[in-house]
Amino acid sequence: MKNENFTAFFLIAVLLGGAIAACFAYVPAFADIKSMRMSDFMTGTMSSTFEDRFDKELPHYDFSVRTWNQVDYTLFKEGMPGALIGKDDWLFTAEEFYSGADFTQNVADNIHHIVAMHKNLRKKGIPVLIVPVPAKARIYNDKLGRYHYPAHWQGNYKHFTDSLRDNDIPYVDLLPSFANNKDKAQLFLRTDTHWSPDGARLAAQLTAAEIARKFPYLSYETKNYVTVKGPVEEGEGDLIKFVAGGDYGVPLEPLQTYVLDDTAAADHTTDSLYGTQDYPIALVGTSYSANSLWGFEYFLREATGANIYNSSMEQVGPFISMQFYLSTQGARGTLPKLLVWEIPERYLATPLTSDIFTP
Repeated sequence: MKNENFTAFFLIAVLLGGAIAACFAYVPAFADIKSMRMSDFMTGTMSSTFEDRFDKELPHYDFSVRTWNQVDYTLFKEGMPGALIGKDDWLFTAEEFYSGADFTQNVADNIHHIVAMHKNLRKKGIPVLIVPVPAKARIYNDKLGRYHYPAHWQGNYKHFTDSLRDNDIPYVDLLPSFANNKDKAQLFLRTDTHWSPDGARLAAQLTAAEIARKFPYLSYETKNYVTVKGPVEEGEGDLIKFVAGGDYGVPLEPLQTYVLDDTAAADHTTDSLYGTQDYPIALVGTSYSANSLWGFEYFLREATGANIYNSSMEQVGPFISMQFYLSTQGARGTLPKLLVWEIPERYLATPLTSDIFTP
């Protein structure tokens, strides 16, 4: 009898504690309703807003979500939507596995846009060199674990480069060298969507070689740019936030950064056959080019000897980045001798938005 009474009292205490916790969550959640309009009640917005706020105000909410995410990663090797967990704690962005019904149309639209953009830039007297960045999952498919690189993506890179060639658009074919060197050096970061400094250096060297081969007539002031090792950063990859609630269920990786040795650039030579420009080469692209952590711009300066105007932007993609460059530098009449346009393969599956235009 005493055991039954104890159990009853225990259950009542637990229920009472839960009710009190719910009350604390109920009050701020209820406060949100006061500012809502009648339409919010009619459409169901009130209900979803109340439930969301109520859940997050519960004292155990964050702990429960974080714990479950960690269990999901540890036991099942599952992350939140946005990332796939491969072998040896390698993470891959879900963007490289996109399989929507509009995939083929998106790729066609984006390639059409690139071709049209090149045509218009050539009319303005601006030569363009495209740098397609192959998908991380394509290069390191052996790290995908239980996942497989989708069949509809398999021929996508070749389709892209074939389209560029067929339209007489110069490009840098990174894929063969990346595939051949992926085990000699880690060319992509394990927990990030981007290439590593080693990958950026290889891409820059290949780009410089294509510039020399396909644009031999270019002449500009050259400087002796030298990249030197900077600090070693703790590699908090952009995909970690999709794993274990960002609570680092995946081991971090050290990242050796690089900087330019400005003193070495003081010694330079000048070839003024076509005159001298401050920035003979413009670099337009995404975070692969914009973020100094991997140093693509620095390695490209070193490999070409050119002073480079970097108009690359993070988090907007290669098309908005190009649009911004043309609306700022292009509008001022500041024309480079060469425009290098870096375009990650994965962006080809992204639908063009209505605010993207071709000049």
